[in-house]
Amino acid sequence: MAATPREKILARRKRLEAKQNKIKTFQEKLRQEEKRLAAMIHGQEEMKHKIIGRIMAKRMEDDQDLKAWFGQEIEGQLTNRQERDLFSLE
Repeated sequence: MAATPREKILARRKRLEAKQNKIKTFQEKLRQEEKRLAAMIHGQEEMKHKIIGRIMAKRMEDDQDLKAWFGQEIEGQLTNRQERDLFSLE
């Protein structure tokens, strides 16, 4: 018994929809994996900054020149921030 042209079209449409669903599922898995990797990278960046901060703190304890320089940098940043805040209030 031969399939009618309408049955062939319906069968083809069904196969195409199945392929599209597979593609959508795969794309969603990729998006989830990208989010997971981005979160992991972000976590690693935070950890890197914490480690660098600890190293700098330890070095400042040991090195008075570095401590003095870093103190001046912080004071300069605070002064700049305070000046910006004053100008933004006007």
